Amino acid sequence: DGQSDAKWSSGTGSNGRLSGVYNEIDQDIDWHEDKFYGSGTMIKKGLELAGDMFDSAHQASARKRILIIVTDGQIQDPNALASARAVLDAEDVQTFGIVVRRQSAHTQQDIDAEATLKPITSDVHDEHYMNVRMDEVKVDVLDQLCDPNGPWGHLIVTQTQAGVHQPCVLYKAKAQECSADPGCIFDSTTLLCVDSVCSHHCKEVNCTADTQNLCKWDSTTG
Repeated sequence: DGQSDAKWSSGTGSNGRLSGVYNEIDQDIDWHEDKFYGSGTMIKKGLELAGDMFDSAHQASARKRILIIVTDGQIQDPNALASARAVLDAEDVQTFGIVVRRQSAHTQQDIDAEATLKPITSDVHDEHYMNVRMDEVKVDVLDQLCDPNGPWGHLIVTQTQAGVHQPCVLYKAKAQECSADPGCIFDSTTLLCVDSVCSHHCKEVNCTADTQNLCKWDSTTG
């Protein structure tokens, strides 16, 4: 919230910072519920920082690049975001938006927030945003982010000829399911499902040259 003077701190439950660490999500959401402000949100700087982060990792990973914008009020600087949005588009960043609200019914404040948030998300805008209660964000959105049957999963997971590729960590110690996913391999040492070495080859020439790992380039998905 652009009007808040609350301080962020590190550690388990990052005082609302939404660091991306899974075991901090519940406490971060509680923080936002307790410190709900009815004012608008400035996001230009946040988008610029996200663009820098994705740019530095662009050549290092072939993974999907996902950005989720979370707001509890109207975006106050929508006309100042063109350059930051262009950077994210150039980096193939898929941008989603969440309006969080306190009440079951949608208020005018929620509607105003939607009107400024939706144009910032990726096309098709209506498919890349949600308006949910604060306490529903984790269960209804974040926990289902990579589930192809979830609200956004079909937009995120990669469809392959062998089926649906999901983040390998989701398979945990399920060797058979892991091995059936073309982007994963089962590590017999750690007994966990991990990313296939082949999935890290961003260029066709590097993929086909990796005969040690029997990598094959998929011309459909790249």
